[in-house]
Amino acid sequence: MKKFILLAVLALPAVSSAAHEIEGTMVLKGSLKSKVFINAVETTCRAEVEKVKNILAEDSYGNPGYRVRLKVTLDGRDEKRKIEIKQETKVSVTNFFKVGDKVEARDLNYADDETATGTTLDISPEGRLVKVKVAYKNQFVTCLF
Repeated sequence: MKKFILLAVLALPAVSSAAHEIEGTMVLKGSLKSKVFINAVETTCRAEVEKVKNILAEDSYGNPGYRVRLKVTLDGRDEKRKIEIKQETKVSVTNFFKVGDKVEARDLNYADDETATGTTLDISPEGRLVKVKVAYKNQFVTCLF
């Protein structure tokens, strides 16, 4: 009985350390664009991954952290109503998320941590951009690619 309890106690740290594993999907550099409507104005949303860097830090489970430098451009106009949408946002996002008292790295999700603008980035398992959410004035714009 003592051997069983000892084995169970020794196996417990191994189970908890392997509780959150990521594959380490790398974000691909490049840019994509799509059309979105902001205040009923058709707007071009262009997202460009300028740089991807391993930040040489680990989450609470030993998974690596990545920082992505992202540039999001919104450009649109409505001549009849004399409305122009124009914004360029440069932000760094990381794959670190605070979950309770732990920091967790995620494979497919990134969020800003420095400026707290609410910018998020989602990628596919192949590393391609899927969705970018960025603040525009007092609202959020979601660009799907």
